[in-house]
Amino acid sequence: MNTHPDVFVHVGPHKTGSTFIQQVLAYNRVAMKADGVLVPGRSYYAQRMAAMDVLAKPRSGPDGLPPKSWLRVANSARSWPGPSAVISVERFDDASRRVKRVIAESLAPARVHIVYTARDFTQVVPAMWQTQVRNGRAVQSWQEYLTAIREQHDRSKWPWHLAAQDPSLVLTDWERFVPADRIHVITVPRPGVDRAVLWGRFCSVVGLEADRYTLDVARANISLGAAEIRFLQQLNRGGATEIRRQVYQRWVQRHIDRIILEQRADQRRYALSAGDYTWARGEALDFVDFLRAGRYPVTGDLDELVPPADEPPYPSPDEVTDREVLEVAVSVVAGLLSAIEQGANRPVLPSPGQLTRLVRRRQDALARRWRTLRRTQPGRRQR
Repeated sequence: MNTHPDVFVHVGPHKTGSTFIQQVLAYNRVAMKADGVLVPGRSYYAQRMAAMDVLAKPRSGPDGLPPKSWLRVANSARSWPGPSAVISVERFDDASRRVKRVIAESLAPARVHIVYTARDFTQVVPAMWQTQVRNGRAVQSWQEYLTAIREQHDRSKWPWHLAAQDPSLVLTDWERFVPADRIHVITVPRPGVDRAVLWGRFCSVVGLEADRYTLDVARANISLGAAEIRFLQQLNRGGATEIRRQVYQRWVQRHIDRIILEQRADQRRYALSAGDYTWARGEALDFVDFLRAGRYPVTGDLDELVPPADEPPYPSPDEVTDREVLEVAVSVVAGLLSAIEQGANRPVLPSPGQLTRLVRRRQDALARRWRTLRRTQPGRRQR
């Protein structure tokens, strides 16, 4: 009889519902623990930071061990007396082979499973460029971004956030450390489908009863329209990304993006042009053919990953007129003036969720500091 838990490691990739899944896991972690499924870490933030540590320095601890932050997460998962534990970090889609080995070995003797969420590639490409722009990492226009990708025929040399959308690159490498029958693929439903469907599929893989948990979490990653994202891209190109990161995050990401641009009414969607859509659709069909080979168990419907034959009737952000961008700019200036008048430069009280995360981060920092002090003062009397 197997007395060790099943540990499900959700590796993303980005733009496939990962944030939603993580929000639900974090919100319901206490209820899940009572049902026998552990979400390890003092908080989801602690789990994520531990993952970042092992990604950056997989063997940075004493005697070549993984970082202590990751070992705490791994130890709690593999020693969990319940049936299963769940770790969800979409950055694991880009883990090096060395990191994959460390993750698998540190979770042994638990039965490690890999969970990969897959989405229609023609939907991912526009979403990924938008994310890069909104994070201040991209100044390229939409067409410049696409051209740079299309000119690189070796997918392994694509930017990591897009290369991870190719299951043949990600999953075959994980197979070196996890058997194929424990590598699970979950298809992301088409746009417009209730997100509860994705949660239900995830639960069926990790052994949860989906209806037992609330999905009442804030909707993350609300998309911007063609004119709005074009304005933000031009703002980046005009030098906004050169200001201090903290200032960019506060005023561009949080205020201009989240408070002003996301709230604009009647935003027009954007999509791939005819030629680019044909290319992306061909890539998507290759991904689906790989998964249809039956190498890994699939939850959902692979047909959801097959793009429609005809491209969507939406414009490219590069087709947005200067007048449309100017209209967005005027609304941004008006919003910033309103914020200044209302005293937005003063500290803003955090929401209950933000306050909880801040407290947990402080607790984690104090705990690390306390452990450091104990190590550096071995002769100190213990109480």
